[in-house]
Amino acid sequence: MGYEPENVASASFVLAQEYKARYPIIHIDLYRLDDKDEILSLDWDFYLSDENILLIEWADKAGDFIRCDLTVNIDIISETGRAVLFKAKSGHFDGFLNML
Repeated sequence: MGYEPENVASASFVLAQEYKARYPIIHIDLYRLDDKDEILSLDWDFYLSDENILLIEWADKAGDFIRCDLTVNIDIISETGRAVLFKAKSGHFDGFLNML
């Protein structure tokens, strides 16, 4: 995507991290937010721009406010093992998922 992986930082200590890449990437971590008003106070008009790729951790905390086109669930199955489930909510990602 035009961004070096070693420059990616956790969004846990800031609610949103922006990466300037070929397509702007916004990484939001809702883990520390428990109140819907806190979540709604974020700059969603900017984040949800069609120009951005929006990655949200703990997106289920936002309820129905955010429509996710693609969800990725990562479950810990052992100390060194993870199960990853991709789920597309529209046909837009079918080609991508079929390549995996």
